[in-house]
Amino acid sequence: MRLLVVDDDPYIAELLGEALRGAGYGVDAVTDGMEALHRCVECRYALVVSDIHMPGIDGADLLEMIRAQRPGMPYVYITGEEQPPASIQLWKADALVRKREGVAALIRRVQDILCRKGADAGTSQTQEAVQRRVAAHDGASAEQGV
Repeated sequence: MRLLVVDDDPYIAELLGEALRGAGYGVDAVTDGMEALHRCVECRYALVVSDIHMPGIDGADLLEMIRAQRPGMPYVYITGEEQPPASIQLWKADALVRKREGVAALIRRVQDILCRKGADAGTSQTQEAVQRRVAAHDGASAEQGV
């Protein structure tokens, strides 16, 4: 399963990408919305993780553009803000993760969404793949004392 991470801070984009790779996902990390759109044309991602506030195409606009091409595409907002602006329609995304919650919270949310989407689509292979990733990640976390 391949995921796309979008954050205008290259350090955060790579940090999130590495964490999700460690959980067993293939990940492309980009730093702007336009690049994310180009990548979505080239690759069929299972889920997009995107910062809300970015220059140019922000997370909310990116969500609309991606879903115009791929309705129902799983999408997770990430933000460093405690309270995102009211203008952001949070309900349109599958989840919101605050950066202060950490990468473990993001990984759990991604796993939950992919399991749920797999169940919605009736694809037991997707569910089994996600469940294997959850088990592998939980086992690695237990070994590391996380």
